[in-house]
Amino acid sequence: MTKSRSVLFPVSAALVAVALLGRAAFLGLNGTRPQQARAHTRLRSAAESIPTGLVWPSEEAEAKLREVDGIKLYPTHAWTDDMVPVVPAKAELDNSPVIIGVAADSGCGKSTFLRRILGALGTEVTPGHTAIGDMMTVICLDDYHTNDRAGRKATGLTALDAKENDFALMGAQIEALKQGKAVYKPIYNHDTGNKDPPELIEPNKVMVFEGLHPIYDEKARSQLDLGIYIDIVNDVKFAWKVQRDVAERGWTEEQVRGDIEKRLPDFSAYVDPQKANADVILRYEPSDQGLPYLKVKLIQKKGSQFPPITLKEDLTLPGSPGATLKMYDDDWFGSPATVIEMDGEIDMDNMEAQLQEIEENIEGLVAKNGELTEAMTKLKSSPGSQNGTGLLQTVIAMKVREVYENLTTKKEVDKTSKKTPSTETGEEHLRIFYCGEGSPLPMIIARVQQHVKLLYHDHPHDLLLLLLLLLLLGSQFPPITLKEDLTLPGSPGATLKMYDDDWFGSPATVIEMDGEIDMDNMEAQLNEVEENIEGLVAKNGEFTEAMTKLKSSPGSQNGTGLLQTLIAMKVREVYENLTAKKTSHETGKKTHQAETGKETLKDLLLR
Repeated sequence: MTKSRSVLFPVSAALVAVALLGRAAFLGLNGTRPQQARAHTRLRSAAESIPTGLVWPSEEAEAKLREVDGIKLYPTHAWTDDMVPVVPAKAELDNSPVIIGVAADSGCGKSTFLRRILGALGTEVTPGHTAIGDMMTVICLDDYHTNDRAGRKATGLTALDAKENDFALMGAQIEALKQGKAVYKPIYNHDTGNKDPPELIEPNKVMVFEGLHPIYDEKARSQLDLGIYIDIVNDVKFAWKVQRDVAERGWTEEQVRGDIEKRLPDFSAYVDPQKANADVILRYEPSDQGLPYLKVKLIQKKGSQFPPITLKEDLTLPGSPGATLKMYDDDWFGSPATVIEMDGEIDMDNMEAQLQEIEENIEGLVAKNGELTEAMTKLKSSPGSQNGTGLLQTVIAMKVREVYENLTTKKEVDKTSKKTPSTETGEEHLRIFYCGEGSPLPMIIARVQQHVKLLYHDHPHDLLLLLLLLLLLGSQFPPITLKEDLTLPGSPGATLKMYDDDWFGSPATVIEMDGEIDMDNMEAQLNEVEENIEGLVAKNGEFTEAMTKLKSSPGSQNGTGLLQTLIAMKVREVYENLTAKKTSHETGKKTHQAETGKETLKDLLLR
């Protein structure tokens, strides 16, 4: 599955993108109870909603089947004769949409979660069957059910069954939207159970596809920039559904359990397997202290599109029952993962202080200082704010924003590279490189922050932009060398060596580290490494100190952390060199601008 300041994605929009987006929630934005709002929608839609009377497969439906550009148009979707599945968009976007998939079973607290975030952050969306705002569109994948409610009774299949979902149309339309085209998307009317005539959906900057199967089909999955799976174990799901269905629907506990058990085979076959292919999983389990307390896990697959966070150290927060936060590595269906786990609840009487302690302990969260604490305290009275539900949902929301900003930045940089004149014109030439899938930039940023602190004040996103600009300049990277090759003892131990090589036709000097240092003897071995490096502009012992500060961070035992820290110090060196140049060039720059009336690319970067 696949940052300039001017294109920052608002936190509010990001938070909505991560929510388990329930249709009913959008109908209750203006303080209306969702049950009341849905009743108003039922009155409106009942007059317009007409059953097709068709079931797929059947001879009658097959006789009305059309095909457009290789896409089968099942007549059960209530197509009109002139409709086609993909059409040109009314307006062209600056960038292709960022596509987010959120997979979850029904009855998992989606509406409550969404109302809590929307109410606190004031995200603007227009109520309707499909929620649409200036920046974001949310599509419920129930719309791609092949049959209506009556049709499923005829086939004897549930909506969870893959055979009852039109994945071919779903994949083709998600692909078309990502390409900037518009689509006529089917509508499943939850109030009447009918399939209403499709609606025109234009591409938007962020498009969220939520429902049972956003990660199930390979074609649809390949279009996602981020796949999120909400994993709720049966004990928690039962407790939540009892709380909702007994109060709102008048069900008994036995009826709730029977409904869960009836859905379980299809859920296990068609919905639950998606979590193996998600980039990040938010998992709810009973607390070690028992229900109603929760243990919530943020499972971050390594090398996925989700920018990871880490903890500097495990935390224990006092209170009744109190909470623990810890980090560990785990295996997630054959893929290595880093897990952040919160068990229990924070002390709501001491909420802000405890949240600040948590926020200061998180690394890799690209946000303003105190932003996580502020977002959480705004939602203090909302369900889940006292446990890992609210905390880790907010973290995911900020990461959705980060994914959006990173993808937008990459596209803007790519455009710049195409427009930049070559060196033959006499202008400055900007060479563009991009750290692609599984980019280690977040960890590099964490290490850069130790060395370029003044750049990070109040504008954390500018740091990423500066890092990109400095590393992408066509100027020389200030090299380091090794006095000699090194062998460090341990299990497995490590070797460092230097050699010359050819890099796509360009001569290069390579510093290579193979293996891992002895973490029990970390400081001594780092001192040995640092003394062996030439060309590192730093105080004596600064490199070792920087590494030991991040001892608990991923990669600190191998070349990942070691060479990221070297790059971080070199970014500082480039920054300081350019800053020094800026003063000496100021007079000449003003003269040049007065004569030409414009700034060069180098002027812009040094401004």
